[in-house]
Amino acid sequence: MTTRVRPVVLIVVIGAVLRLLRFFDCPSLWHDEAFVAMNVIQRSFGGLLEPLADHQVAPPVWLFLEKGAVTMFGTSELALRLVPLLSSLAALALVSLVALRLLAGRAAIVAVLMLATSPSLLDQATIMKPYSSDVLAAAALLLAAPGTNAGALRAWSLWSLLAMPCLFLSYPSIFVSGGILLAHAIAARGAWTRALLAIAPAATALSVGLVLLLGIPSSSPDDPALREYWASGFPPGGVLPFLGWLGGSVLSIADEALPNLGLLVLPMVLLGTFFLRRRAPEEQLRLTFPFLLLFLASLLGRYPMEGGRLTLFLVPALILLAAEGVVRLLESSRTDASRLACHFLLGSLVLVPMAAALWKVVVPAPRHNLRPLLTRLLPDLEPGDVIVSACARAELEYYWTVRGLGRSDVTVLHDAEGVEYLRRRESGAGSTGRLWLLTTTSEERLERLAEGLYSRAEERGGETIAIGSTRAIRIEPRGGT
Repeated sequence: MTTRVRPVVLIVVIGAVLRLLRFFDCPSLWHDEAFVAMNVIQRSFGGLLEPLADHQVAPPVWLFLEKGAVTMFGTSELALRLVPLLSSLAALALVSLVALRLLAGRAAIVAVLMLATSPSLLDQATIMKPYSSDVLAAAALLLAAPGTNAGALRAWSLWSLLAMPCLFLSYPSIFVSGGILLAHAIAARGAWTRALLAIAPAATALSVGLVLLLGIPSSSPDDPALREYWASGFPPGGVLPFLGWLGGSVLSIADEALPNLGLLVLPMVLLGTFFLRRRAPEEQLRLTFPFLLLFLASLLGRYPMEGGRLTLFLVPALILLAAEGVVRLLESSRTDASRLACHFLLGSLVLVPMAAALWKVVVPAPRHNLRPLLTRLLPDLEPGDVIVSACARAELEYYWTVRGLGRSDVTVLHDAEGVEYLRRRESGAGSTGRLWLLTTTSEERLERLAEGLYSRAEERGGETIAIGSTRAIRIEPRGGT
């Protein structure tokens, strides 16, 4: 055991360092984070139980933790991202313990290495969204689940004391908890009555918790925009479209575990399921049943089944199964050619994500850079200037008002107001003062409407300030220099 524990501890430390480096790099909030941040900053604890603004949904306990972090440490990006960071660090440690308990030999080390350097887990560790907490809840539930031979009522009752609160921290924890309970019931074989009696209190507690959770307005919003946004996560009509959707969804979920390696991950997951089924059937069911429950929820239109942040909670199970599969395949190889192929496969699953993780730390992917842009822009602003913003309203509001990077003598126009202002100005009916066009992405609508203004800006010496994909373009008054 010691021969495995030492490298696992070292890998966990490396994974923690990677997350901390990303955390202290501290890029600007991007719009999805800003939407949640403004809800947390502007509302009381009780107000966070009401439907959130800007089409946001988040578990109540996670929102309370965020509100607590803001209350204690302020409204900086680091304070807002503290909960995701701590969740990711704790999840990495807990899943590593699950790997050591569940996987034999080198498989545990391989699994922890893939978990520590998974680009998806690394990204969400420093984003103010509840997805790292989803992974933490899944890891805690798997680790705390009673042993496969434990049918005692007391053991499962104690586990329910963790499972029920997890519902209020992580919505998809219901899939993990339900999968663990179903796995115990099905694996009992000839002792189903005893197994069902053992898990009955836990199942009851989860049912009560789910009813209570759905009674909280912020957890059950009737938002058509969200349904439309996640429409691709629900099955279409027709046999062929359904099969295409199912295959694409499964592949995208595998890609979420190890980006761009889904076609390699999937067969290894299937092999790992086969090998683990022979050695630890109930543990195998605990890892795979959450996938089936997610699929059922998507059929019922309750939760989208699509690779991405909403299915991040499945990444630990995918990686554990893939590690089991690739290592057992290597151990069962009998020829030099097959061993070479297995080593190549193992290297791809381990080294490609590791290289991607290191690259993300050394050369962070460009996010919105609104904070440094506004810091650079502030000295150039003059009273009476107008800013037409194509940034998300919450994104600019956070930096303009909460972080104090704005000015009261400058007018800021968003959305329809900004578009209408540009139309009037282009036709010569609007203000002729200095204008700034502010974008965090390539905003085609804004660029189309302001095409003539852009050309005049170039003719009259208009300034462009660009930091990454975030730009501020100054349009000089007519007749100006």
